[in-house]
Amino acid sequence: MINKYTDMPFEELEVKNSVTRITLEHIGEGYNGDFDDTDPDDARLIRFSIDRKKNGYWEGIEDASYCTQITIASPRGQLANVARSILTEVTDTLKSGYSIKTLCERLSWIEV
Repeated sequence: MINKYTDMPFEELEVKNSVTRITLEHIGEGYNGDFDDTDPDDARLIRFSIDRKKNGYWEGIEDASYCTQITIASPRGQLANVARSILTEVTDTLKSGYSIKTLCERLSWIEV
């Protein structure tokens, strides 16, 4: 059986505001770690990463990069909606001064 997600390219998607940036990318992950093209039940999954602007430069936030259950085959418009939702939730949490680790863990289960 051929996995329909095996050879699909994925162009990184980014949304940002003045202080927070969300990037959706595929870095080779599947349901059980690295994507396994020999497993017909595996799929190429999207990871989100969060950066914060500090002194004019984007800087990654510790514990703010997680693999999702969203496949690269998802419509681009829906992925943009997901990224904007993550941006809103993360920005509000960062403004409050709370850690975003638990929020990001929860957001890793987000769906399109």
